[in-house]
Amino acid sequence: MRWSLRAKLVTLVALALLPVLGLAAWQSKLQEQAVVSLRAAELGFVSELAVTRYASLFEASRRLATAACSDESIGEIASADAPASAAARCGAYLSKLLGAYPGQYSTALVTDEQGVARCASDPRAVGMSFANRDVFDKLRGASAPVIGDAIASRISSHAIIPIAVPIVRDGKFRGMCAVGLTLSALAQEATKGNPPVG
Repeated sequence: MRWSLRAKLVTLVALALLPVLGLAAWQSKLQEQAVVSLRAAELGFVSELAVTRYASLFEASRRLATAACSDESIGEIASADAPASAAARCGAYLSKLLGAYPGQYSTALVTDEQGVARCASDPRAVGMSFANRDVFDKLRGASAPVIGDAIASRISSHAIIPIAVPIVRDGKFRGMCAVGLTLSALAQEATKGNPPVG
């Protein structure tokens, strides 16, 4: 079989272009790997940022609950024989406290050892039982603040994560002091700042 001059030239050009095409394919593969690595790094950065922000919000909420629950009016109200004036002072105190953090917390409340709310930032909660909440069960026997599972609030329209502190008198569990951190506050925390593009 005889090759024409044209067929020989086409074959020669194709053979000459093979290394160039191979090099282009190799560079394209390297660029694709670099983009994937960059996106993975950005995703890791955003994840770390979100975890750090969530951790700081939970820590601030834990401190708020601990400080709030150390007030004398909170300890008074947990007992069954607390006067009505103590409940009014406690409710006003909790309302004022949460007023400093609008939108961040749903409700703050204090229960007795049976889980019945004795005072709350929202008066509708008073008399409700919170004994069936997982945070109440976790708190019995605990000596430190406890973070509960995300739940729908009974008092507000928010989904919340309860953060509770045990009320202990004479070495016995006397009740719970809790705040409900709203999931919308967590979402707002996640969108703060300017994460990397992509």
